[in-house]
Amino acid sequence: MLLEKLKALECSLHGARRNDRKWLEQILHPEFREITRSGVIVDRAETIASLAVELSPTIILSSDFRLLSIGEYCAILHYKTFNSDGSRASLRSSCWWVYSDRGNGSWLSIREHQKWVQYKFGNDTLKKTTSPVGISYRHGKPMSAFRS
Repeated sequence: MLLEKLKALECSLHGARRNDRKWLEQILHPEFREITRSGVIVDRAETIASLAVELSPTIILSSDFRLLSIGEYCAILHYKTFNSDGSRASLRSSCWWVYSDRGNGSWLSIREHQKWVQYKFGNDTLKKTTSPVGISYRHGKPMSAFRS
């Protein structure tokens, strides 16, 4: 199932593989962009450089995954994250693409990632939002090929 596959790939970035440069280079699309919790846009090279030098990566817990399919070549994964002590609650969104440019078939990669700081006021939850970055890239296999 596509949701389980993307969830596993996404969560691989929240633990032991978080600062694995080789893994990051495989899973992050060549044109990867991230909008951080503070609203700063960083590119693939900046993200890999920053994560690769983390000495003690924080284990990020996640929940409430939802998948939105956008055509045959794209899906957006929405979910919540927080640290084990409950701090740094965030809402996240990753845009996954089917990408083919390695000569060894198609594979999934994160094209865009965005975080929102989650604020709570009584029973209401508000989120700090930022504008998404435009998406464009050529396609490989359709997402349906990864659903099995």
